Amino acid sequence: MKKHFALVRAALNFNIKACLLAAFIFSAAASSYAEPAKNKPAAQPAKKTPPAQTVKKAPAAQPFGRTFSEGVTKERVFALTFDDGPSGFTKTVLWLLKTHKQHATFFLVGEFLKDSERLALALREKDEDHLIASHTFNHKYYALTDKHIPGWSTKSAAEKKIIVAQLRQELVKDIAKTEKLMREKTGVVPVFLRMPGGADEEYIRDVAKQTGNILVNWGTCRDEVEEQVSDEVRVNSYVKALKPGAIFLMHDCGSDAKMAIDITILKGVLSAADGVIDGKKDGPKYKSVTIDKLLGINVDVAVAAKKKLKAYQDVLAATDVNEPEGDSIAQKLDLDDDDMGNYCLLHDSHTDITVIDGAKLRRDIERDYLRGTDLGVASANQAI
Repeated sequence: MKKHFALVRAALNFNIKACLLAAFIFSAAASSYAEPAKNKPAAQPAKKTPPAQTVKKAPAAQPFGRTFSEGVTKERVFALTFDDGPSGFTKTVLWLLKTHKQHATFFLVGEFLKDSERLALALREKDEDHLIASHTFNHKYYALTDKHIPGWSTKSAAEKKIIVAQLRQELVKDIAKTEKLMREKTGVVPVFLRMPGGADEEYIRDVAKQTGNILVNWGTCRDEVEEQVSDEVRVNSYVKALKPGAIFLMHDCGSDAKMAIDITILKGVLSAADGVIDGKKDGPKYKSVTIDKLLGINVDVAVAAKKKLKAYQDVLAATDVNEPEGDSIAQKLDLDDDDMGNYCLLHDSHTDITVIDGAKLRRDIERDYLRGTDLGVASANQAI
């Protein structure tokens, strides 16, 4: 029995030693791969974060396809905007703006840029630090209403879908023709678009987004004031709406009667912006700025973003600005007349042309200013 226990004890001792040896060998092997602490390099200092100004941020997305009717600001700034030009009346508008040291945005009818005299006025607008933008090629209406599409409200959903698809294609082509002509004639890449009649349909916003355009409407318009009212009432409707961020719609092309109204309103607004209300010079002063400044949009950045819209750029490249439009407005105008501003499309019906006496209206306004009987701010040395 003693011999048996001795054998068992010996076996146990052997196994314990074997386990200890195995553990040691494993530990030694592992330590042989580990780098001795004394050989470790000194800890490296943490890398410094680059200065904030060297970190490039992704550019903010442009508001292509959005519609603005006012700006958001606490500053006393607003925007004067003019539609349907250029025409002979543009000379008077520019003269009044220069006299009051104010700036505006002109939404141009693209087709008019084919005429050298109208183009000269557009270039003058640009040279005098106003902003020129698009008002489509020939002022076609794209609103989905019975007025512009006979029987629209009674058409089936399938019929409406077909019409919208056709209008979408026409609008892309319309925008591209206007932009290409503006690029070629003025060097300006338009990123602001005002639709005729302020049309703001969903498909229009979608097309504006695809073509890199920001839609601009307005808060106050002459057409929204009752027709059978006095000039004083019309002017007051604008003056009362003068506030930070306001966008005013006026025109620099139209019938003689309507242009007389718009010029009267413009004179009243400019006077109010100078702080002169009801003949008193103690009112708050406002500055009229171009629409990009009112909305806080960097035009150069927006243009760069627009040029990255490859699908639209392909359409633009393939666009022929000389392709016949059918009822071309410019072809109906006698643009050889000495005072080409006497010819302008009507605001109410853009398929007819009226002859207007723009020269007489300008002479009357200039006479009043030079006599000092009007707003009393003009100088006889200022060129018209």
